[in-house]
Amino acid sequence: MMSFKRFMATTANVAPKLRDVVIIGGGPAGLTVAAALKNSPITKDLKCTLIEGGSLIEPMHNFIENEPQHFLNRVVSITPKTVDYLESIGAWEHVKQHRIESYDNIHTYDGITNAPMEFDYPDIATMIENYNIQSAVFQRVEELNKTTDNKFELLDKTKVVDID
Repeated sequence: MMSFKRFMATTANVAPKLRDVVIIGGGPAGLTVAAALKNSPITKDLKCTLIEGGSLIEPMHNFIENEPQHFLNRVVSITPKTVDYLESIGAWEHVKQHRIESYDNIHTYDGITNAPMEFDYPDIATMIENYNIQSAVFQRVEELNKTTDNKFELLDKTKVVDID
């Protein structure tokens, strides 16, 4: 029987910093919160940090500058209200529009009776790759950082070891 030892990269020996907001996770939700905080006139001056355990900055720049030829398989369906929200924080303009697809009907079937159900509304939702959302709000955070002295701090490849 083989035994394996796991090692976790941490930011040891770093002096703790007092922050107003700490966001853990740089996925679509975490980056959207970051963009919303820096976009708001009420919260733009808060000291904010986003901490991501994996690599975030390099993949976002790669997607922005050299997007993949094929669609990525991690997608979400977002409602028109979500699109409106992303517009309100200035992130939607950074979405690669040629990589999204809106739809206006859904055909489903009941799992027991196999009865068909149909939903037919204009703009039910939009399918979008996770990276497309992430890169859009990431670009918005970078854009907002250029207009303030109180920059949003983004730490990637960093693990949270303690929060006091």
